[in-house]
Amino acid sequence: MTTLEQRVARMRQRLVVRAWEYRQRDLAKGVWTKVRRLLVDAESAWIIDAADVEIVRAAGIRPESDGLRLQPPKEIRFVSSEVLSTLPSRQTIDLGMNAAFLEATHVVLVAHPGFRGRPVPASGR
Repeated sequence: MTTLEQRVARMRQRLVVRAWEYRQRDLAKGVWTKVRRLLVDAESAWIIDAADVEIVRAAGIRPESDGLRLQPPKEIRFVSSEVLSTLPSRQTIDLGMNAAFLEATHVVLVAHPGFRGRPVPASGR
């Protein structure tokens, strides 16, 4: 294979990879931007276990649809401070797109005080 043929082969490989990346980005339909927006609206983030998810579900708090669009799906819920205090497994994590957040399956967020975009009553959403 000549040098020119090698360059063309490498260029084709890069184009295939770039096309795959664009396809992935387009299929995501901005879900990562929406998840980041959820984190901006939050004052704190917490990881909970599956048993506590049942407590949150019983309170009528539904997961945010954007977290469910991720693969694997991530249950992200906004809860009040009162509901959070009833969750024994809660573990605080840094607010942001960090390893703890990305690895967690069940995340609860507490909105900023006075935040009006997502009203979260004490009993649920």
